[in-house]
Amino acid sequence: MTQQVWLPYNFFKAGEHFFVHLVDPSKINLSFGFLKDTIEAQKDPKAFKILPFKKWLDTPAVTDEKLNPVGHIFHVSRCGSTLLAQNLKASARFIVLGEPSFIGKIYHPDNIFPLPYKELASQAAKKSINDWNAWAHLQEKQLVVKHNSVCVKHLAQMQHDFSNSPFAFLIREPSAVLESLMRKPPTYIENKLWPDTFLDIPSDCNHTFDEITYHAGKCYYTAMHEISEGLQNQLTLSFICDYVNLAKQFAALAAFLSSGNVKIQNEHWNSTWSSKKGEWASKQYKKVSAAKVSEFATQNSHLLAPLQQQYAQLNKKILQYQQGVR
Repeated sequence: MTQQVWLPYNFFKAGEHFFVHLVDPSKINLSFGFLKDTIEAQKDPKAFKILPFKKWLDTPAVTDEKLNPVGHIFHVSRCGSTLLAQNLKASARFIVLGEPSFIGKIYHPDNIFPLPYKELASQAAKKSINDWNAWAHLQEKQLVVKHNSVCVKHLAQMQHDFSNSPFAFLIREPSAVLESLMRKPPTYIENKLWPDTFLDIPSDCNHTFDEITYHAGKCYYTAMHEISEGLQNQLTLSFICDYVNLAKQFAALAAFLSSGNVKIQNEHWNSTWSSKKGEWASKQYKKVSAAKVSEFATQNSHLLAPLQQQYAQLNKKILQYQQGVR
Protein backbone atom coordinates (compact mmCIF):
# COMPACT_ATOMS: atom_id res chain seq x y z
CA MET A 1 0.00 0.00 0.00
CA THR A 2 1.34 3.44 -0.98
CA GLN A 3 2.13 5.67 1.99
CA GLN A 4 0.00 8.82 2.21
CA VAL A 5 2.18 11.92 1.84
CA TRP A 6 1.29 15.31 3.29
CA LEU A 7 3.51 18.31 2.61
CA PRO A 8 3.60 21.73 4.36
CA TYR A 9 2.62 24.91 2.56
CA ASN A 10 1.76 27.28 5.43
CA PHE A 11 2.33 27.84 9.15
CA PHE A 12 0.21 29.82 11.58
CA LYS A 13 -0.02 30.62 15.29
CA ALA A 14 -3.23 30.57 17.36
CA GLY A 15 -2.72 31.84 20.88
CA GLU A 16 0.45 30.11 22.10
CA HIS A 17 0.08 27.15 19.75
CA PHE A 18 1.64 26.59 16.32
CA PHE A 19 -0.04 24.74 13.45
CA VAL A 20 0.87 23.55 9.97
CA HIS A 21 -1.25 23.57 6.80
CA LEU A 22 -0.54 20.45 4.72
CA VAL A 23 -1.45 19.40 1.18
CA ASP A 24 -1.62 16.06 -0.61
CA PRO A 25 0.95 16.52 -3.43
CA SER A 26 -0.75 13.92 -5.61
CA LYS A 27 -3.70 16.31 -5.93
CA ILE A 28 -1.93 19.51 -6.95
CA ASN A 29 -0.68 20.95 -10.25
CA LEU A 30 2.87 22.25 -9.90
CA SER A 31 3.05 23.57 -13.46
CA PHE A 32 1.96 26.96 -12.13
CA GLY A 33 4.79 29.41 -11.69
CA PHE A 34 4.04 30.04 -8.03
CA LEU A 35 3.10 27.69 -5.20
CA LYS A 36 0.29 30.01 -4.05
CA ASP A 37 -1.41 29.60 -7.45
CA THR A 38 -1.01 25.84 -7.18
CA ILE A 39 -2.69 25.81 -3.77
CA GLU A 40 -5.48 28.21 -4.79
CA ALA A 41 -6.29 26.09 -7.85
CA GLN A 42 -7.10 23.04 -5.71
CA LYS A 43 -10.70 23.29 -4.47
CA ASP A 44 -11.06 19.81 -3.00
CA PRO A 45 -11.06 20.11 0.83
CA LYS A 46 -9.85 16.50 1.06
CA ALA A 47 -6.54 17.63 -0.43
CA PHE A 48 -5.73 19.59 2.74
CA LYS A 49 -5.37 19.06 6.46
CA ILE A 50 -4.00 20.82 9.56
CA LEU A 51 -1.68 19.39 12.20
CA PRO A 52 -0.30 20.82 15.45
CA PHE A 53 3.29 21.88 14.86
CA LYS A 54 4.88 19.47 17.34
CA LYS A 55 2.89 16.52 16.00
CA TRP A 56 3.99 17.41 12.48
CA LEU A 57 7.63 17.66 13.61
CA ASP A 58 7.41 14.09 14.90
CA THR A 59 6.01 12.63 11.66
CA PRO A 60 8.57 10.32 10.01
CA ALA A 61 10.14 11.01 6.63
CA VAL A 62 8.45 9.35 3.65
CA THR A 63 11.69 7.63 2.68
CA ASP A 64 14.90 6.52 4.39
CA GLU A 65 16.87 6.72 1.14
CA LYS A 66 19.71 9.20 0.78
CA LEU A 67 18.45 12.43 -0.75
CA ASN A 68 20.22 14.73 -3.17
CA PRO A 69 20.74 18.23 -1.73
CA VAL A 70 18.00 20.73 -2.60
CA GLY A 71 18.91 23.50 -5.03
CA HIS A 72 18.06 27.06 -3.94
CA ILE A 73 17.56 30.11 -6.18
CA PHE A 74 17.84 33.64 -4.77
CA HIS A 75 17.47 36.68 -6.97
CA VAL A 76 16.56 40.31 -7.50
CA SER A 77 13.06 41.03 -8.80
CA ARG A 78 12.25 40.68 -12.53
CA CYS A 79 15.47 38.84 -13.37
CA GLY A 80 14.08 35.80 -15.19
CA SER A 81 13.92 33.53 -12.14
CA THR A 82 10.42 32.29 -12.98
CA LEU A 83 11.47 31.75 -16.58
CA LEU A 84 14.40 29.65 -15.33
CA ALA A 85 12.11 27.68 -13.00
CA GLN A 86 9.66 26.89 -15.79
CA ASN A 87 12.45 25.78 -18.10
CA LEU A 88 13.76 23.48 -15.39
CA LYS A 89 10.29 21.97 -14.98
CA ALA A 90 9.90 21.57 -18.73
CA SER A 91 12.92 19.26 -18.74
CA ALA A 92 10.80 16.80 -16.67
CA ARG A 93 13.78 16.32 -14.37
CA PHE A 94 12.91 18.92 -11.73
CA ILE A 95 10.19 19.79 -9.25
CA VAL A 96 10.38 23.53 -8.52
CA LEU A 97 8.62 25.22 -5.62
CA GLY A 98 7.89 28.72 -6.87
CA GLU A 99 8.31 31.31 -4.11
CA PRO A 100 6.77 29.34 -1.23
CA SER A 101 5.46 31.90 1.25
CA PHE A 102 5.99 29.61 4.23
CA ILE A 103 9.77 30.22 4.08
CA GLY A 104 9.33 33.94 4.75
CA LYS A 105 6.80 33.21 7.48
CA ILE A 106 9.18 30.79 9.15
CA TYR A 107 12.22 33.05 9.22
CA HIS A 108 10.73 36.53 9.67
CA PRO A 109 10.99 37.32 13.44
CA ASP A 110 7.66 39.18 13.47
CA ASN A 111 5.65 36.39 11.84
CA ILE A 112 5.14 32.85 13.08
CA PHE A 113 8.18 32.20 15.28
CA PRO A 114 9.14 35.29 17.32
CA LEU A 115 12.52 35.43 19.07
CA PRO A 116 11.62 33.19 22.06
CA TYR A 117 10.82 30.43 19.54
CA LYS A 118 13.68 31.11 17.11
CA GLU A 119 15.03 27.57 17.33
CA LEU A 120 11.68 26.35 15.97
CA ALA A 121 12.22 28.35 12.78
CA SER A 122 15.24 26.32 11.71
CA GLN A 123 13.49 23.08 12.64
CA ALA A 124 10.44 24.06 10.61
CA ALA A 125 12.50 25.12 7.59
CA LYS A 126 14.66 21.99 7.57
CA LYS A 127 11.76 19.58 7.93
CA SER A 128 9.60 21.43 5.39
CA ILE A 129 12.25 21.38 2.68
CA ASN A 130 13.29 17.82 3.57
CA ASP A 131 9.70 16.56 3.29
CA TRP A 132 9.26 18.15 -0.14
CA ASN A 133 12.65 16.78 -1.17
CA ALA A 134 11.77 13.25 -0.06
CA TRP A 135 8.58 13.36 -2.12
CA ALA A 136 10.49 14.71 -5.15
CA HIS A 137 12.98 11.87 -4.72
CA LEU A 138 10.13 9.35 -4.89
CA GLN A 139 9.13 10.96 -8.21
CA GLU A 140 12.76 10.55 -9.35
CA LYS A 141 13.13 14.30 -9.69
CA GLN A 142 15.43 16.99 -8.32
CA LEU A 143 13.87 19.53 -5.96
CA VAL A 144 14.67 23.22 -6.45
CA VAL A 145 13.21 26.03 -4.33
CA LYS A 146 12.95 29.42 -6.03
CA HIS A 147 12.61 31.93 -3.21
CA ASN A 148 10.93 35.30 -3.62
CA SER A 149 13.15 38.38 -3.91
CA VAL A 150 12.27 39.62 -0.40
CA CYS A 151 13.31 36.28 1.14
CA VAL A 152 16.92 37.16 0.34
CA LYS A 153 16.89 38.95 3.73
CA HIS A 154 17.00 35.47 5.30
CA LEU A 155 19.83 34.24 3.08
CA ALA A 156 22.49 34.04 5.79
CA GLN A 157 20.30 31.92 8.08
CA MET A 158 19.27 29.67 5.20
CA GLN A 159 22.88 29.17 4.16
CA HIS A 160 23.54 28.10 7.74
CA ASP A 161 20.54 25.75 7.87
CA PHE A 162 21.19 24.26 4.40
CA SER A 163 24.97 24.33 4.31
CA ASN A 164 25.22 21.27 2.04
CA SER A 165 22.91 22.75 -0.62
CA PRO A 166 23.86 24.61 -3.80
CA PHE A 167 22.73 28.26 -3.91
CA ALA A 168 22.26 30.01 -7.27
CA PHE A 169 22.05 33.82 -7.40
CA LEU A 170 20.43 35.67 -10.30
CA ILE A 171 21.01 39.37 -10.94
CA ARG A 172 20.01 41.91 -13.57
CA GLU A 173 20.93 45.44 -14.61
CA PRO A 174 18.97 47.82 -12.30
CA SER A 175 17.30 50.10 -14.85
CA ALA A 176 15.61 47.10 -16.49
CA VAL A 177 14.49 45.80 -13.08
CA LEU A 178 13.08 49.10 -11.82
CA GLU A 179 11.40 49.90 -15.15
CA SER A 180 9.61 46.57 -14.95
CA LEU A 181 8.65 47.08 -11.30
CA MET A 182 7.21 50.52 -12.06
CA ARG A 183 5.35 49.36 -15.17
CA LYS A 184 3.78 46.38 -13.37
CA PRO A 185 4.32 46.97 -9.64
CA PRO A 186 3.88 43.95 -7.36
CA THR A 187 1.82 44.38 -4.20
CA TYR A 188 4.82 44.80 -1.91
CA ILE A 189 6.06 47.72 -4.06
CA GLU A 190 2.70 49.32 -4.83
CA ASN A 191 1.62 49.29 -1.17
CA LYS A 192 5.14 49.99 0.12
CA LEU A 193 5.07 46.91 2.34
CA TRP A 194 7.89 46.02 4.74
CA PRO A 195 9.50 49.51 4.68
CA ASP A 196 11.83 48.55 7.54
CA THR A 197 12.92 45.39 5.73
CA PHE A 198 14.86 47.19 3.00
CA LEU A 199 18.16 49.03 3.36
CA ASP A 200 18.42 52.74 2.55
CA ILE A 201 20.23 53.55 -0.67
CA PRO A 202 23.42 55.55 -0.08
CA SER A 203 23.39 58.80 -2.06
CA ASP A 204 25.46 61.97 -2.09
CA CYS A 205 22.77 64.05 -3.77
CA ASN A 206 19.72 65.83 -2.36
CA HIS A 207 17.49 64.66 -5.19
CA THR A 208 13.89 63.88 -4.21
CA PHE A 209 12.57 60.59 -5.59
CA ASP A 210 9.06 59.35 -6.19
CA GLU A 211 8.17 57.32 -3.08
CA ILE A 212 7.19 54.10 -4.86
CA THR A 213 10.16 54.26 -7.24
CA TYR A 214 12.48 54.76 -4.27
CA HIS A 215 10.85 51.79 -2.50
CA ALA A 216 11.54 49.65 -5.58
CA GLY A 217 15.13 50.91 -5.57
CA LYS A 218 15.53 49.93 -1.92
CA CYS A 219 14.23 46.45 -2.72
CA TYR A 220 16.83 46.06 -5.47
CA TYR A 221 19.64 47.53 -3.36
CA THR A 222 18.85 45.21 -0.44
CA ALA A 223 18.69 42.08 -2.59
CA MET A 224 22.01 42.88 -4.27
CA HIS A 225 23.60 43.66 -0.89
CA GLU A 226 22.46 40.35 0.61
CA ILE A 227 23.56 38.37 -2.45
CA SER A 228 27.00 40.00 -2.25
CA GLU A 229 27.19 39.15 1.46
CA GLY A 230 26.07 35.58 0.75
CA LEU A 231 28.85 35.15 -1.79
CA GLN A 232 31.38 36.74 0.56
CA ASN A 233 30.43 34.43 3.45
CA GLN A 234 31.28 31.33 1.38
CA LEU A 235 28.96 29.25 3.57
CA THR A 236 27.61 27.23 0.64
CA LEU A 237 28.41 26.27 -2.94
CA SER A 238 27.43 29.27 -5.04
CA PHE A 239 26.67 30.09 -8.67
CA ILE A 240 25.94 33.64 -9.84
CA CYS A 241 24.36 34.43 -13.19
CA ASP A 242 23.27 37.62 -14.96
CA TYR A 243 19.87 37.75 -16.66
CA VAL A 244 21.50 38.30 -20.05
CA ASN A 245 23.33 34.98 -19.73
CA LEU A 246 20.47 32.76 -18.55
CA ALA A 247 20.06 30.98 -21.88
CA LYS A 248 23.80 30.37 -22.22
CA GLN A 249 24.10 29.21 -18.61
CA PHE A 250 20.95 27.06 -18.52
CA ALA A 251 22.74 23.70 -18.72
CA ALA A 252 25.33 24.81 -16.17
CA LEU A 253 22.62 26.04 -13.78
CA ALA A 254 20.67 22.78 -14.10
CA ALA A 255 23.81 20.77 -13.35
CA PHE A 256 24.74 23.03 -10.42
CA LEU A 257 21.28 23.01 -8.83
CA SER A 258 21.15 19.21 -9.05
CA SER A 259 24.70 18.72 -7.71
CA GLY A 260 25.70 17.36 -11.11
CA ASN A 261 22.92 14.77 -11.36
CA VAL A 262 20.91 16.40 -14.18
CA LYS A 263 22.48 17.02 -17.56
CA ILE A 264 20.44 18.96 -20.12
CA GLN A 265 21.35 21.08 -23.13
CA ASN A 266 21.24 24.86 -23.54
CA GLU A 267 19.19 24.27 -26.70
CA HIS A 268 16.25 23.19 -24.51
CA TRP A 269 15.90 26.75 -23.21
CA ASN A 270 12.70 28.53 -24.24
CA SER A 271 12.78 32.29 -23.71
CA THR A 272 9.06 32.88 -24.40
CA TRP A 273 7.55 31.02 -21.45
CA SER A 274 5.97 33.02 -18.66
CA SER A 275 3.64 32.17 -15.80
CA LYS A 276 2.50 35.09 -13.73
CA LYS A 277 -1.02 33.70 -13.69
CA GLY A 278 -2.53 30.45 -14.90
CA GLU A 279 -0.58 27.60 -16.42
CA TRP A 280 2.82 28.66 -17.70
CA ALA A 281 2.38 27.06 -21.15
CA SER A 282 -0.54 29.36 -21.97
CA LYS A 283 1.32 32.68 -21.84
CA GLN A 284 4.28 34.17 -23.63
CA TYR A 285 6.94 36.53 -22.39
CA LYS A 286 7.31 39.76 -24.36
CA LYS A 287 10.57 41.64 -24.12
CA VAL A 288 10.43 45.38 -23.36
CA SER A 289 12.19 47.61 -25.88
CA ALA A 290 15.65 48.90 -25.09
CA ALA A 291 14.42 52.42 -25.87
CA LYS A 292 11.82 52.27 -23.09
CA VAL A 293 14.38 51.05 -20.55
CA SER A 294 16.85 53.74 -21.68
CA GLU A 295 14.21 56.45 -21.24
CA PHE A 296 13.46 55.22 -17.71
CA ALA A 297 17.19 55.16 -16.90
CA THR A 298 17.61 58.76 -18.05
CA GLN A 299 14.64 59.95 -15.98
CA ASN A 300 15.89 58.15 -12.85
CA SER A 301 19.66 58.49 -13.23
CA HIS A 302 20.24 59.82 -9.70
CA LEU A 303 18.48 56.86 -8.10
CA LEU A 304 20.09 54.32 -10.41
CA ALA A 305 23.69 55.51 -9.96
CA PRO A 306 24.45 53.64 -6.68
CA LEU A 307 22.51 50.61 -7.95
CA GLN A 308 24.59 50.56 -11.13
CA GLN A 309 27.71 50.58 -8.96
CA GLN A 310 26.40 47.55 -7.04
CA TYR A 311 25.63 45.78 -10.30
CA ALA A 312 29.12 46.44 -11.66
CA GLN A 313 30.72 45.08 -8.49
CA LEU A 314 28.71 41.87 -8.64
CA ASN A 315 29.54 41.46 -12.31
CA LYS A 316 33.20 41.44 -11.28
CA LYS A 317 32.35 38.58 -8.94
CA ILE A 318 30.80 36.70 -11.85
CA LEU A 319 34.11 37.00 -13.73
CA GLN A 320 35.98 35.81 -10.65
CA TYR A 321 33.72 32.76 -10.35
CA GLN A 322 34.20 31.97 -14.04
CA GLN A 323 37.95 32.17 -13.53
CA GLY A 324 37.81 30.02 -10.40
CA VAL A 325 38.68 32.88 -8.02
CA ARG A 326 36.71 33.12 -4.74
